[in-house]
Amino acid sequence: MRNYRTSLEDVQWARNGMVATIINGEVVPVVHNRITDAGFNDLDIIPMGADKVLVQSLSGSDVASVMESAREFFSLLFSNWVRWDNDVVPFQR
Repeated sequence: MRNYRTSLEDVQWARNGMVATIINGEVVPVVHNRITDAGFNDLDIIPMGADKVLVQSLSGSDVASVMESAREFFSLLFSNWVRWDNDVVPFQR
């Protein structure tokens, strides 16, 4: 059986992102369009299942600083956001 081991580069990429919860049952493409319409063309939204998404920067910059600088705007789309960590999204069935 193959065993995948994360590289330091993979971990750093994930830690630059933010895990967020979409509010009001919006779908990911609609939220992404609202973000790009507001001028945040550098952000990408990666679905994680249910209403959770990983928000990443296409340029590799830190997403936390972008989201904090426009906290009022992002609070209209996300109920909460935290920096990605192994413990943020535990697997449940």
